[in-house]
Amino acid sequence: MTTVTVNSFNGLTSGTYEYPIILHELVVNNQGTKPLTVTIATRRRDIASFTIAPGETFDERVQRFSKVKVEADGLYYGLVRRGSDAFWGAEYLD
Repeated sequence: MTTVTVNSFNGLTSGTYEYPIILHELVVNNQGTKPLTVTIATRRRDIASFTIAPGETFDERVQRFSKVKVEADGLYYGLVRRGSDAFWGAEYLD
């Protein structure tokens, strides 16, 4: 599947990033000195969590999601991607 970058995010502390469409891929780079935890979710439930070590990048196709929760105590940045032909709204996720 060809993907399109939808949006980027960054921070120094924990944050939640919600999107109005279904997403398929997640990229997060941990530039801090401590591990961080990223959880992908729908509007109603958490789907999966990933721990990213300092200096590491997570770049994966994951289960469909519309929300990203980051638990961090240090600098990180990330982006979310969707399939180039997928324009379903987040209301279609359970």
